[in-house]
Amino acid sequence: MRLSRLHPVFPVVKLQLAEDDPFPTRPRHEEPPPVLGQGEGEEWEVEEILDAKMRYRSVWFRVRWKGYDPSHDQTLRSGLEVALTAMAQMQAKRDLHSTMLAPGTSMGDHIARMRSLWQRANEVGAAISDADFVSTFIGSLGEEWDAVVPLLYGMKTSVEVISFVTMHAARLDN
Repeated sequence: MRLSRLHPVFPVVKLQLAEDDPFPTRPRHEEPPPVLGQGEGEEWEVEEILDAKMRYRSVWFRVRWKGYDPSHDQTLRSGLEVALTAMAQMQAKRDLHSTMLAPGTSMGDHIARMRSLWQRANEVGAAISDADFVSTFIGSLGEEWDAVVPLLYGMKTSVEVISFVTMHAARLDN
């Protein structure tokens, strides 16, 4: 019986140092450093609150960190003052995104409601840009507007989109 077959052996002389970066052409995701906060320890900036739930008598948030991809999303328990602000922002965004043009509602009323919700969301710190509002507004219109949706997405500002929709709605009403 040969003992050399019991334990595989590799000669150390044949070992080489590994390259610093074995995949130099692969894109790197440089993660931002932590933000130095007022308190102790490191802090990171929150890009978006994705979800919130009550668990064990406290609010838990699903958080996306600014500068990081979705694989770094975390569920965290938050303090009350932060929780109230984050909940208000998330609820304002949900209200805006869930508003649809109801049958029988005038376009003027719908536009006023959407603008009011957008303003309220930004007042609580949701930071919804003009471009995001345009997408949300177009999505709120309904199937009867599908023929003009490509034209609307070609427009740059919410003022242009709302002006066009107002004129088009007036033509449809006559």
